[in-house]
Amino acid sequence: MRRLTNKRVLLTGAGRGQGQAIAIAMAREGAKIVVHDKTRAVAAQTSDLVRSEGGIATALGADLANSGDVRVLCDEAVDWLGGLDVLISNAGIAAISSVLDTSEELWDETIDVNLKAGFLLSKFSLPALLEGQGGGTIIFNASTSGKSADADMSAYNASKHGLLGFMKCLAAEVGPKGVRVNAVCPGWVDTPMAHDLHRTFAEQQGRPFDEVFDEGMRNNMMRALLPPESTADLCVFLASDESRYISGQAINLCAGLCYW
Repeated sequence: MRRLTNKRVLLTGAGRGQGQAIAIAMAREGAKIVVHDKTRAVAAQTSDLVRSEGGIATALGADLANSGDVRVLCDEAVDWLGGLDVLISNAGIAAISSVLDTSEELWDETIDVNLKAGFLLSKFSLPALLEGQGGGTIIFNASTSGKSADADMSAYNASKHGLLGFMKCLAAEVGPKGVRVNAVCPGWVDTPMAHDLHRTFAEQQGRPFDEVFDEGMRNNMMRALLPPESTADLCVFLASDESRYISGQAINLCAGLCYW
């Protein structure tokens, strides 16, 4: 039997990158998945890939900065899935900006999407997770930025630090009720977002993109370029019964970039 057979999953930010890799990996392990992105058309690209491999998935669109949209997303997902076993809060945004140059709008949007949405998704999904037969699982994509300090990334890092704090409190709150809560903390992963950010770094430094990208992405103990599938593998493990005694953890996935 595959590790996630009959598991019902709501996965946000799955139109590309790590989210898309997570959706495909979970479907291969037998999960039934609601694939989310900000627009349904983008999410459908991933759900189509899942179904082309024989998996079961549908696509939903929602603005995670809008609490009403998040509530509807959770309700529609639970309805289509017939319940919920796994919530993966993966969607996130990032921008390079000094504190002096960061507008209130950028700060608020980053906190809303990266932190507040994790709270809202948990709040609106918990009733279904608590009703599950074998206990539910919540996984946040928090990044090593939730443990580090980086110049010109204050809004992003603050949102991820907050997400880790929320994860630990939620794990303590719902653990006695059979729901496990963890966070994956990837370092630099080869995704469209990483490419976009390194283009900005290259422009700021006046250096070739390929040089800056290779230097930044491999800035870890193993000098490794991490693929999105590495995050997917860890999420599959955390969603499976193999991790049944793991909760309240922020697990680094970074080839040694972050070691605390």
